[in-house]
Amino acid sequence: MDYLGSKKINYTEFLAATLSISKILTNERLVALFRQFDPHDTGYITPQGIQEAIKKLGQMINKEEMSEIMAKHDPKNEGRISFEQFKQIFQGL
Repeated sequence: MDYLGSKKINYTEFLAATLSISKILTNERLVALFRQFDPHDTGYITPQGIQEAIKKLGQMINKEEMSEIMAKHDPKNEGRISFEQFKQIFQGL
């Protein structure tokens, strides 16, 4: 899972490992994966949700990594990632 060889699993690596083949990317599976990052069923992924999901894997994420994730996937700087934004992560896989 550590494609970059950083001895840490970053958010993108986690997502790529979770869904290894784009052909199995059904909307139902994306919803299930989204829920792993939205444990409080708010309809959005927040930095806290990302931290909780990564922590379940025994990993930690630092502030810089979180800032990079949010900057890349939260273009409106709302502090959250919608399901539509989440789906865009997988376009082109």
